Amino acid sequence: MPKKIEIKCYGPIAVSKTAKCPWEDVYMYWTQKPGRKKKRMWVVLDTKVNMEKDLESYKKLQEEGDADFSEEISEFEKELKILETTDIMVGTVEDDYAELFTNNDFIDRNEAEKMMFKFLRYLGINNELKFKWRRQNFIITPV
Repeated sequence: MPKKIEIKCYGPIAVSKTAKCPWEDVYMYWTQKPGRKKKRMWVVLDTKVNMEKDLESYKKLQEEGDADFSEEISEFEKELKILETTDIMVGTVEDDYAELFTNNDFIDRNEAEKMMFKFLRYLGINNELKFKWRRQNFIITPV
């Protein structure tokens, strides 16, 4: 029996399987075992193109000298180097937060599920997975 992963999303991919976004925030819910409390994670899905734009912004701010962004620049460069060797990368993982990155230019629902699938494998959840998307009452369009 597949493990059901409930996804709440306020972006266009919650409404349409073919909608594409440069990044997306989703909330994943699942139970480890029947009868236990639901686990909740906020997951940021991001693209390589979006990361490159963020890196350029940090470099520009660094040049202007307003603040020291060398740590952020170093982190982005390291992550982009890793993305050269893999399609999907698991970035920061904390108790209830994670960042996932893809080489694709945009994220659609299919790519989002691939990214979350890899992340759940990273967490040690090896069950067959079934994603259930919950559309919210309003949609936020990424800019």
